[in-house]
Amino acid sequence: MTTPPPSSQPAAAPQKRLRDVFPLWAWIVLVWWALFTYANSLTPLPPGVASRMAKAAEGRVDSDALQDLIQIDLGAKTAYAISLAHVGEPANPDPKTLQDALSKSEDLERETHNSISAARRVIVMRALLGKPPFAVSKAGAPLDAFDKDLSPLLSPEDRASAVHEGNVWTAALGSNTKPRVREALAVQVRALPNIRWWGAAGTAAVYKMAHNPVEAARWNAVARSRALRPLVGVGLIGIVRAGLTFLGLALLIALMVQYFERRNNPDAGSFWKIEPPAISTEARRIGAGELAGIFLIYLLTREVITVSVGGFAGIGHTHLLQFPGAASHFQSQLARLSDQQRTSVQILVEAVVYVVSALPPLVILMAMARARGASLANEIGWNARAKGANILYGFGGYAIASPLLLLVNWLGSIVFKHLASPANPVIPQIVTASGWFVPVTLLLLASVAAPFVEEILFRGVLMNAIFIRFGAWPAIIGSGLIFGFAHPVGVGEKLTISVLGMVFAWMAQTRQSLLPSMTAHFVNNFTTTLLLLAIMGG
Repeated sequence: MTTPPPSSQPAAAPQKRLRDVFPLWAWIVLVWWALFTYANSLTPLPPGVASRMAKAAEGRVDSDALQDLIQIDLGAKTAYAISLAHVGEPANPDPKTLQDALSKSEDLERETHNSISAARRVIVMRALLGKPPFAVSKAGAPLDAFDKDLSPLLSPEDRASAVHEGNVWTAALGSNTKPRVREALAVQVRALPNIRWWGAAGTAAVYKMAHNPVEAARWNAVARSRALRPLVGVGLIGIVRAGLTFLGLALLIALMVQYFERRNNPDAGSFWKIEPPAISTEARRIGAGELAGIFLIYLLTREVITVSVGGFAGIGHTHLLQFPGAASHFQSQLARLSDQQRTSVQILVEAVVYVVSALPPLVILMAMARARGASLANEIGWNARAKGANILYGFGGYAIASPLLLLVNWLGSIVFKHLASPANPVIPQIVTASGWFVPVTLLLLASVAAPFVEEILFRGVLMNAIFIRFGAWPAIIGSGLIFGFAHPVGVGEKLTISVLGMVFAWMAQTRQSLLPSMTAHFVNNFTTTLLLLAIMGG
């Protein structure tokens, strides 16, 4: 064997792979995004900012109050469902269950300073129980919510609607109203905006006070019928989620047993097969810095589009750098819309902003992969191999997450109970939604768009950027924390979502595919949104 003669050309120096270095501009964007998000959360909203009406709608109650509101609706509808057990008796709601829901409503009314939603429920349930509907509480009469305590941030249309509702309740349930006039007002009760199921219960209360037992029983039956449909949905979803939780506990125990078995016997089998890396770090054609930059382009694009449309309240009490936003040009038109119409417009704009914000980073990612001859299946796990098994793993992974989420959520409610807990903007929209457009759009955004966009960007792009530099577990934990704290909720809820993001990242890392995490993301968002829509519907 002969040795080839040495080349006359000197060996080329190894080229510095700049794309693997986290660029300075990426750090600047990341710091800017963190400071912007923090400053925006602390800045008081000045009058005249385009997003003031949306902030007013979302800021009336926090997430704890909204949770109470959901429990109140569930309790009131349960009161009607229990009445099915009384065979041969009129379709009246169960008094004890209704009284429990009323007590929560009165507490919520005081906590939220007579929010319209809580006051409406107090009025209806007191009338159904035969109590004076306008009894004075510590916060004042429930009708203050429709008159004295109206928020100055409400639009003229909403203020007029609230005053009208107060007048209807006063006339329909007032002590001096004649029975025939009261019965005529029952039609107006059912036509109140955003009243939904409470329209049937309120109509029954009006007829009861008009001493018309026949119509009161008929509308109680209508309210019971409308209550059963969402309760059946809630029960089915609850059974599914409870089953997933018990399955998750069993899988967690099995994983721990398997872990100790494999420590003693490395050749032991595994029911959760860990796929080997699809490609080595050296063979990657898209580096860590580039992936991180693509993710930060997503954050930057999302914030720029959001600020351009909705405006920026400014920094601090002086509102430095305040920007009104493009929507400010349509304030007069928005003010003339009803609350429901404005919610529909808001949801439509949010859907467009969500999709458009994801387009630039996804286009850049695909263009970069094509230019380098890179496979997105290898680089970020965008593949459909072992489709059936990976979808099954997605359900199993979400089952494993379920008991962990319950534990973290419980701990967060204790540790962070004194901190402000802003509501997820989606929940107030569900509370005020009526008709089909808002629920269907929210369901599509939560269960289709979010799993697709967020899994590609958070698990595919961000997690792999961290993995290339720091390894698997820093990538799982780091991407999970960023995923949780990118959501506009309280600190306790952020930690819960972070744990969920870590489970998603663990699945994507162990299976070398985004399909399991997309499946789990879909299951979580679909069941959660459907559960809220079922409780508040009817």
